[in-house]
Amino acid sequence: MIDVVLWDNDGLLFDSEQLFFELTQEVFAEWKLVLTPEYWGREYLDMAKRSRQVARELGLDPELVEPMIRERDRRYLERLAEPVPLRPGVRTVLEELHGKVRMGVVTGSPRHKVDMMHQSAGIASLFEVVVTADDVTMTKPHPEPYLLAVARLRVDPERVLAVEDSVRGLRSAHAAGLRCVAVPNQLTAGHTFELATGVEHDVREVARYLGHS
Repeated sequence: MIDVVLWDNDGLLFDSEQLFFELTQEVFAEWKLVLTPEYWGREYLDMAKRSRQVARELGLDPELVEPMIRERDRRYLERLAEPVPLRPGVRTVLEELHGKVRMGVVTGSPRHKVDMMHQSAGIASLFEVVVTADDVTMTKPHPEPYLLAVARLRVDPERVLAVEDSVRGLRSAHAAGLRCVAVPNQLTAGHTFELATGVEHDVREVARYLGHS
């Protein structure tokens, strides 16, 4: 039986992954770089390359990389001041599982961005633990974020289910010894989730994996 569900944040709970991509694509275009959803989904969300590396591989002058990334980050933070929509079914499944299992979030985003989204959506109180990029030295696909969440919750990994939208996150959970259900979004639909316990296209189906009546 599963006692704890650990959720990814961007692209799973929130549509922020799509927003982040669109702003990255917009800024890249201003620097004459063509960034497609397929390329971003493969190189950033599957291969776990960083934005800076993607920019360099697309041919941007190394001296221009940092100014471009700073501009993208500025626009993203500005956009987060407005509510970012939850993905379909998320509020329903979180409210359904609250009180039945313990829940947490494991994300590669900085804490201040995550807190903005959670407070705006009114879901912050549903999670016992939130592990962000600020809490670890190695982010996904390294297992450190999930290992830290499990340690903070003092729970047997066998009783934990991770839920991810990308191969990068799936690798992190798997390396931490956790079962993981994949719920891909429009940017990760082409990923091959070979390590996943299951693949669902509706986040509400996660409840089927918990072993609760």
